[in-house]
Amino acid sequence: MEYYVITGASRGLGRALCREFARADVAIICLSRHVDRETFDILKSSCALAEWVEVDFTDYRAVEPAISGAVSSLRLKKGDRLTLINNAGRLAPIGPFVETSADDIASNVAVNILASAILSRFVVKTALARRVDARVVNISSPSAESPRANWAIYGMSKGALNYLSKAIALESGDKSGVVAISVYPGVMDTDMRKENLAARPLLVRALDWVKRVVLRRKPIGVSSPEETARKIAWALATGNYRNGGIVDCQRIRPVSHNN
Repeated sequence: MEYYVITGASRGLGRALCREFARADVAIICLSRHVDRETFDILKSSCALAEWVEVDFTDYRAVEPAISGAVSSLRLKKGDRLTLINNAGRLAPIGPFVETSADDIASNVAVNILASAILSRFVVKTALARRVDARVVNISSPSAESPRANWAIYGMSKGALNYLSKAIALESGDKSGVVAISVYPGVMDTDMRKENLAARPLLVRALDWVKRVVLRRKPIGVSSPEETARKIAWALATGNYRNGGIVDCQRIRPVSHNN
């Protein structure tokens, strides 16, 4: 059986991934600050097992206790696979590095790095102890490799995730059944994109509003969370990835439910 642990499950890409994987031979554990009742109802009616754990990732000390009960109770057996998707992320603080506050830096690091590392450690350790396969999927960004002005903390955190993927792959080797990858989802029409636009000049925001609301045009290069979730699911289902490598969703052709 396939077991998924998906963070940031209440909205955006996390919610789309939960719904994409919802089927009878799958168990899904969702983690987020709040429960999305509609998605949870879908999972409970479609999946072999569905559980939702409420946790605030800014309190990194609460992460492992929150997940340990849910994962430890799973009836994992040989042939099963446990996949962690570290999707929860924080874009803020956006702005000149020298003007960021220590608290904003700490909050970003807690969500983007500490929570992901703690969950990855727990899932890999559990999989090795229970002798099942494991995958760690870190939702990252090209900003990890190509610095952008005003994105110092976000890019730094995604660079750390890429390093984490490579380190897990290196330490696990090819025969352990443990795989770790990073995923570049591309630009999506999510709350994070709105947060990014809100920090940009007024003219840029106005042009975006005219295109979306007045002209009803889909912004070029912007995908829906559902489209991206299908691409990630396709990559995982086909094994189209390299241990420790990066899956770039913008290089994957559109995937339909019939593929």
